[in-house]
Formats: sequence, structure tokens, C-alpha cells
Amino acid sequence: MSKQFIKIIAIIFAVLAIIIAWPWLNKVINPQKTNSMDKVSVNLAQFTPETVTKISIKKGNEEKVLSFSNNQWLIGNDEAEMDKVKQLFQDMANLKIKEMVSENQDNWKKFEVTADTGFQLTITQNGQESVFFIGKSGTATDDFYIRKDGIKNVYLVNGGLRDKLGWEETKWKKAAESQNKK
Repeated sequence: MSKQFIKIIAIIFAVLAIIIAWPWLNKVINPQKTNSMDKVSVNLAQFTPETVTKISIKKGNEEKVLSFSNNQWLIGNDEAEMDKVKQLFQDMANLKIKEMVSENQDNWKKFEVTADTGFQLTITQNGQESVFFIGKSGTATDDFYIRKDGIKNVYLVNGGLRDKLGWEETKWKKAAESQNKK
């Protein structure tokens, strides 16, 4: 074997080693930036029945208020159906963020995430209010747009939350026959 042949083989092996090691080297050279979806402003999973004391659902001039008082959930002045309240919290926790669709305040009306176009969901937890604007439905089943008050970003999310916000107050109430059994 000639020295030239050995040099060529060595160069080929070096190139192959670099190609194989490139993904690892790239991570070392360019540390991965945090995923922009990791710290989204519309994380509703943080709200739990143990810490939330009030949920206000407003659209236009209509407002429904779920409140926790004397160890029970109320809708207005009536007792709320506990299974439906639990499902509401489950829907908030299960909300899947698909993508950020806008960072531009001029697009809010297009997605209906303003106080006068969509649902205004106000959640009181540990004495602090968080306000979210739930906009129009997306193209896929259970897709809708959402934005947190004070934040410009609008997200496309998936989940059953928007459907429940449209329920009439009577649908939240505990059934009369189960109240009579007490």
C-alpha cells in the first residue's frame, strides 16, 4: 500500500466520522433553543378545582358565573352539576396547543379573540384573575382560537372547552331530582 492510498483512506474515514458525529456536534456547538410552545400564555392546565374560586363566561351581554362557595360549585345562585364542572377543568387541562397563528394585534378580530367578538373566560385562582378570549372555531373538529388578555399571541388549540362555554346556564345546574334527594 502506498502512502497516498493510506492518506486517501484516512481522509475518507475522517469525513465519515464527521458525518456520523454531526448531529451530536451540532447540539454541542448550537445549544437547542427552548421550544416556543413550552411557555405559551394560554396554559389552562394550571387551573384546578382546588385553587379556582370563580369562573366567569361572558359573551356579549350574557354572563354565566360558576363560583365555589361552602364546599360546592354554584352556577349563579343554584348548585352546579359537579360532573360538568369537573369536565370543564378536565377540558382546560387537556387543551392541546397546535400552533401560534398570529403575533399581530390587528388580527384579533379575524380570529374573534376580542372582548366584543368571542367568549371572555375569566378565571379567579388564589385571588388573581386571568382573562382569556376564546375565538371562533378552526377548520378541524374541536379546533378554536385563544388569546390571553395582555398578550398579543393568538393560538390555534384543540379541545372540548369552547363547546362548554356556549352552554346555557340551565345545562350547568344540578338536576332538580338529585337536589330533592338531599
